[in-house]
Amino acid sequence: MSSIAIIPARGGSKRIPGKNIKNFFGKPIIAYSIEAAIGSGLFDEVMVSTDVPEIAEIAKKYGAKVPFLRSSKNSDDFANTAVVIEEVLKEYAAQNMVFDTFCCIYPTCPLIEIKKIILAYQCLISEKFNSVISVVIFNSPVQRAFVADNNKIKMVWSENYAIRSQDLEQMYYDAGQFYWMFTDKFFLENKLFTSNTGYIELDEFETQDINTNFDWLKAEYKFELLQKKKNRNNKIVLGTAQFGLKYGINNAAGKLNKEQIKFVLDYAFENKIQLLDTAEAYGDSQEAIGEYHKLSGNKFDIITKFSSGRTDLSQNLTTRIHQDLKSLNVDTIYCYMFHSFSDFKTYFDGYKNEIKELKKSGIVKKFGVSIYTNQEAEELLKYDSVDVIQLPFNLLDNNTKRSIIIKQAKDKGVEIHTRSTFLQGLFFKNVESLPVKLMVLEPYLNRINHVSENNFLSLNDLSLSYVLQQKNIDNVLIGVDSVDQLKKNMQSLKKGISEEVVKQIDQIDVKEIALLNPSNWNQ
Repeated sequence: MSSIAIIPARGGSKRIPGKNIKNFFGKPIIAYSIEAAIGSGLFDEVMVSTDVPEIAEIAKKYGAKVPFLRSSKNSDDFANTAVVIEEVLKEYAAQNMVFDTFCCIYPTCPLIEIKKIILAYQCLISEKFNSVISVVIFNSPVQRAFVADNNKIKMVWSENYAIRSQDLEQMYYDAGQFYWMFTDKFFLENKLFTSNTGYIELDEFETQDINTNFDWLKAEYKFELLQKKKNRNNKIVLGTAQFGLKYGINNAAGKLNKEQIKFVLDYAFENKIQLLDTAEAYGDSQEAIGEYHKLSGNKFDIITKFSSGRTDLSQNLTTRIHQDLKSLNVDTIYCYMFHSFSDFKTYFDGYKNEIKELKKSGIVKKFGVSIYTNQEAEELLKYDSVDVIQLPFNLLDNNTKRSIIIKQAKDKGVEIHTRSTFLQGLFFKNVESLPVKLMVLEPYLNRINHVSENNFLSLNDLSLSYVLQQKNIDNVLIGVDSVDQLKKNMQSLKKGISEEVVKQIDQIDVKEIALLNPSNWNQ
């Protein structure tokens, strides 16, 4: 199936002169749209429709094609997007180039993400929509809108005055980023939005319509925030189980004391690690984090997890999360997870409405589930409300076991977090001192040691680099039992491994799959 990306970029912007090629963080703003289109790998042709030779030259510099300039009749203030697309498609057809689908991408979209373009295309094809557009939720119910009437205001729909906001239908607005469509449906309908149009939902921080200089400043602000998120120190999430428990097969130090916790968190904060992973089941880990927040003034983003074993916490999820917020001394939670798939199956149906409201309010930004098996992940992919899946991934629980399900999750737009990077310290344990039940893993551990030694890599460097270099993994959880161990891990972040080393690890295929789950080690 052939596809073309059409980026309409005329000259003549009145409010922001030269808007489409104005510098935005080091390059013309149109470059972001061109690079996203090319980077998606979906298009046979990426072209810019413009009436200005200067814009054409810049577009070509960044990889787009400009086989013709736009006609003057479609370059004034009254020409809409549809007539521009029609002109482009007919010009290509005259050159015997006909495309099954097209994606119109606006030129001032520096916040655009390749994965959203891909997700929209998959939605278009799989759901057989005429078109798919990007949308954003109105953050206030438009059903309660006002209009000015002389010196007073009045409600547009007064019948909604007494209705609770959560009982009003959710409404969206056009994000103004991109529009996927089947070419034949476009010529049939002669418009981008039809009665059979699907959508991809964006966060309001992922898009900004730019019409004024103030809009431009807002786009810059959002861009910087998104860059900070992307640069979250090489995807590292700091695990904090050791703050409340003795955790890990190779942990001789035990639970960390207050001073040790302060050293670890100070160092993490200084090195731009922004995300902590904790849980209601991790002893007093949440309280330890909360005390650090209170005394230091530093604040981390938080992942925490529901645990059915905490009977002292409220069974009302909203109340429970507010208890967690108080313990952690934070206002919001980045991701609230069920700590196990069994908890998810038991409690989700009863909590799903509360989860929706907590996300809508911004108290909880994402909802996820911590799992062990690929079968559990496959089940979770049936639920649109699951934003994050956390699963084991490491030198033994590797691509041989996980690559397919991780790719499926990413294709659906699910954020992937991995844990057990060091398999609770098993990789560092002397194979001669393995517990009897784990002796069967000795040949696999020897192969890891062989790869490490032959490639002049420490086990720490190999373990971290293997996981961090996986393009479909968003965040990597590591736990530490001392600040020195964290420093060692931060040094490993500067290292890397070759594709050949990755292949050598991927050839390790553990048959005793149950032993990849540490909860089975003592059974």
